[in-house]
Amino acid sequence: MSLLHILLLFPLLVGMSKLIRRSFTSTGDSFSQIAGPASEHWIKGNYHRIFQDGFDYNLRLAHVYGGVAKIHAMFGGQQLYVSDPRALHHMLIKEPHVFEETDMFIMGNGLIFGEGLISTTGDQHRKQRRMVKPAFSTANLRALAPKLQRVAHQLCAILRSQLDQSPDAQEIDILPWINRCAFEYVSTACLGRTFNALTPNESNEYVEAVRNLAPQTLRLLFLRPLIPSVVRHFSPSLRCKLSEWLPMEAFQNVKRLVDIMHRCSLRISAEKRSMLSEIRDGAEGSDIMSILLRTNEASVQADQLSDAELVAQMNTFIFGGLETTTSTICRILHILAIEDHVQSRLRNEIRQAKMDYASEPRGKAESCPAIDLPYDVLMNLPYLDAVVKETLRVYPPTSLLSRTARQASALPLAKPVQSA
Repeated sequence: MSLLHILLLFPLLVGMSKLIRRSFTSTGDSFSQIAGPASEHWIKGNYHRIFQDGFDYNLRLAHVYGGVAKIHAMFGGQQLYVSDPRALHHMLIKEPHVFEETDMFIMGNGLIFGEGLISTTGDQHRKQRRMVKPAFSTANLRALAPKLQRVAHQLCAILRSQLDQSPDAQEIDILPWINRCAFEYVSTACLGRTFNALTPNESNEYVEAVRNLAPQTLRLLFLRPLIPSVVRHFSPSLRCKLSEWLPMEAFQNVKRLVDIMHRCSLRISAEKRSMLSEIRDGAEGSDIMSILLRTNEASVQADQLSDAELVAQMNTFIFGGLETTTSTICRILHILAIEDHVQSRLRNEIRQAKMDYASEPRGKAESCPAIDLPYDVLMNLPYLDAVVKETLRVYPPTSLLSRTARQASALPLAKPVQSA
């Protein structure tokens, strides 16, 4: 074995040794009284089935073992699978400072996106949240609504043209178009600019990198438990060098996409900074990054975010908004296609709102389909609100979260734990 191969394998061996040592030293007493399925493999346990077997396996866990079940992670580790609603509310709403993201999640996101909202904890995370909060004010969302509606009109025009080109077609695959549309939504809201993602024959390396990142990272799930050990024991320069040598296609694909995102985000951030004078004059300013830059500049030095943190926020918003928006819109359209009565009722509510708005003095003298409803009217449509919220409740974009208890806490339950 060459020296190069030894250097490549060393960080993996360090992480593996820690996991193996944990498997032999764990007493197993922590959750011994809590019921759960038996371990299926000495390495994988049964944790992998939560991801591989789909939502049905998750439902069976809750049905058989109740709101809290014991599952077996890699190398003998034990974890709690919590679906009890009162416990979830306590962890995510009442004590999020106690039940924080896992080191694996935080450090992994840090390697991909930098020190953004999904890769920081404690005071740094709270400082970032305070800095970002003004961008999500009602006044700013109200200003963004017309810009996002223009993107929706562009998508509708594209789909109509496809129907005109194929009048006999019974189906159109709208998933790729919704994904492109979601990217335009997020880039417009976050950066105040377009990447022409809805232009069929135009490609952009930043767009393609963000869109392909999630599928590629899913191929590396088995490496995630090793991330904390590697990050803690190796310097950034050594990790960078090792990553160039690691002979794994999926890993190199992710590295290439991350490099593209970082390079493009630095350029975009520099462009936004150069427009600060125009932003102050009111030429720009309703997008998230413009507000974040202004807020950061006006803050005292101790509260300001570094340039690296600002770039990380941009990548975090773009990536986080893309996948969740795509899946939610596609799920809503799928439900409306199946449930005709829901589609009809929602359509009637929106058409009536457009006619009412057109008849008002401030309304536009246009035909009903061409009217864009303002933000305040849209937010007060009860059935539209119900459709969106019920879809998010039943089909959340993210159905599984990992948390680590950083200190002792009493976890309230809606129903008692099922004993082993």
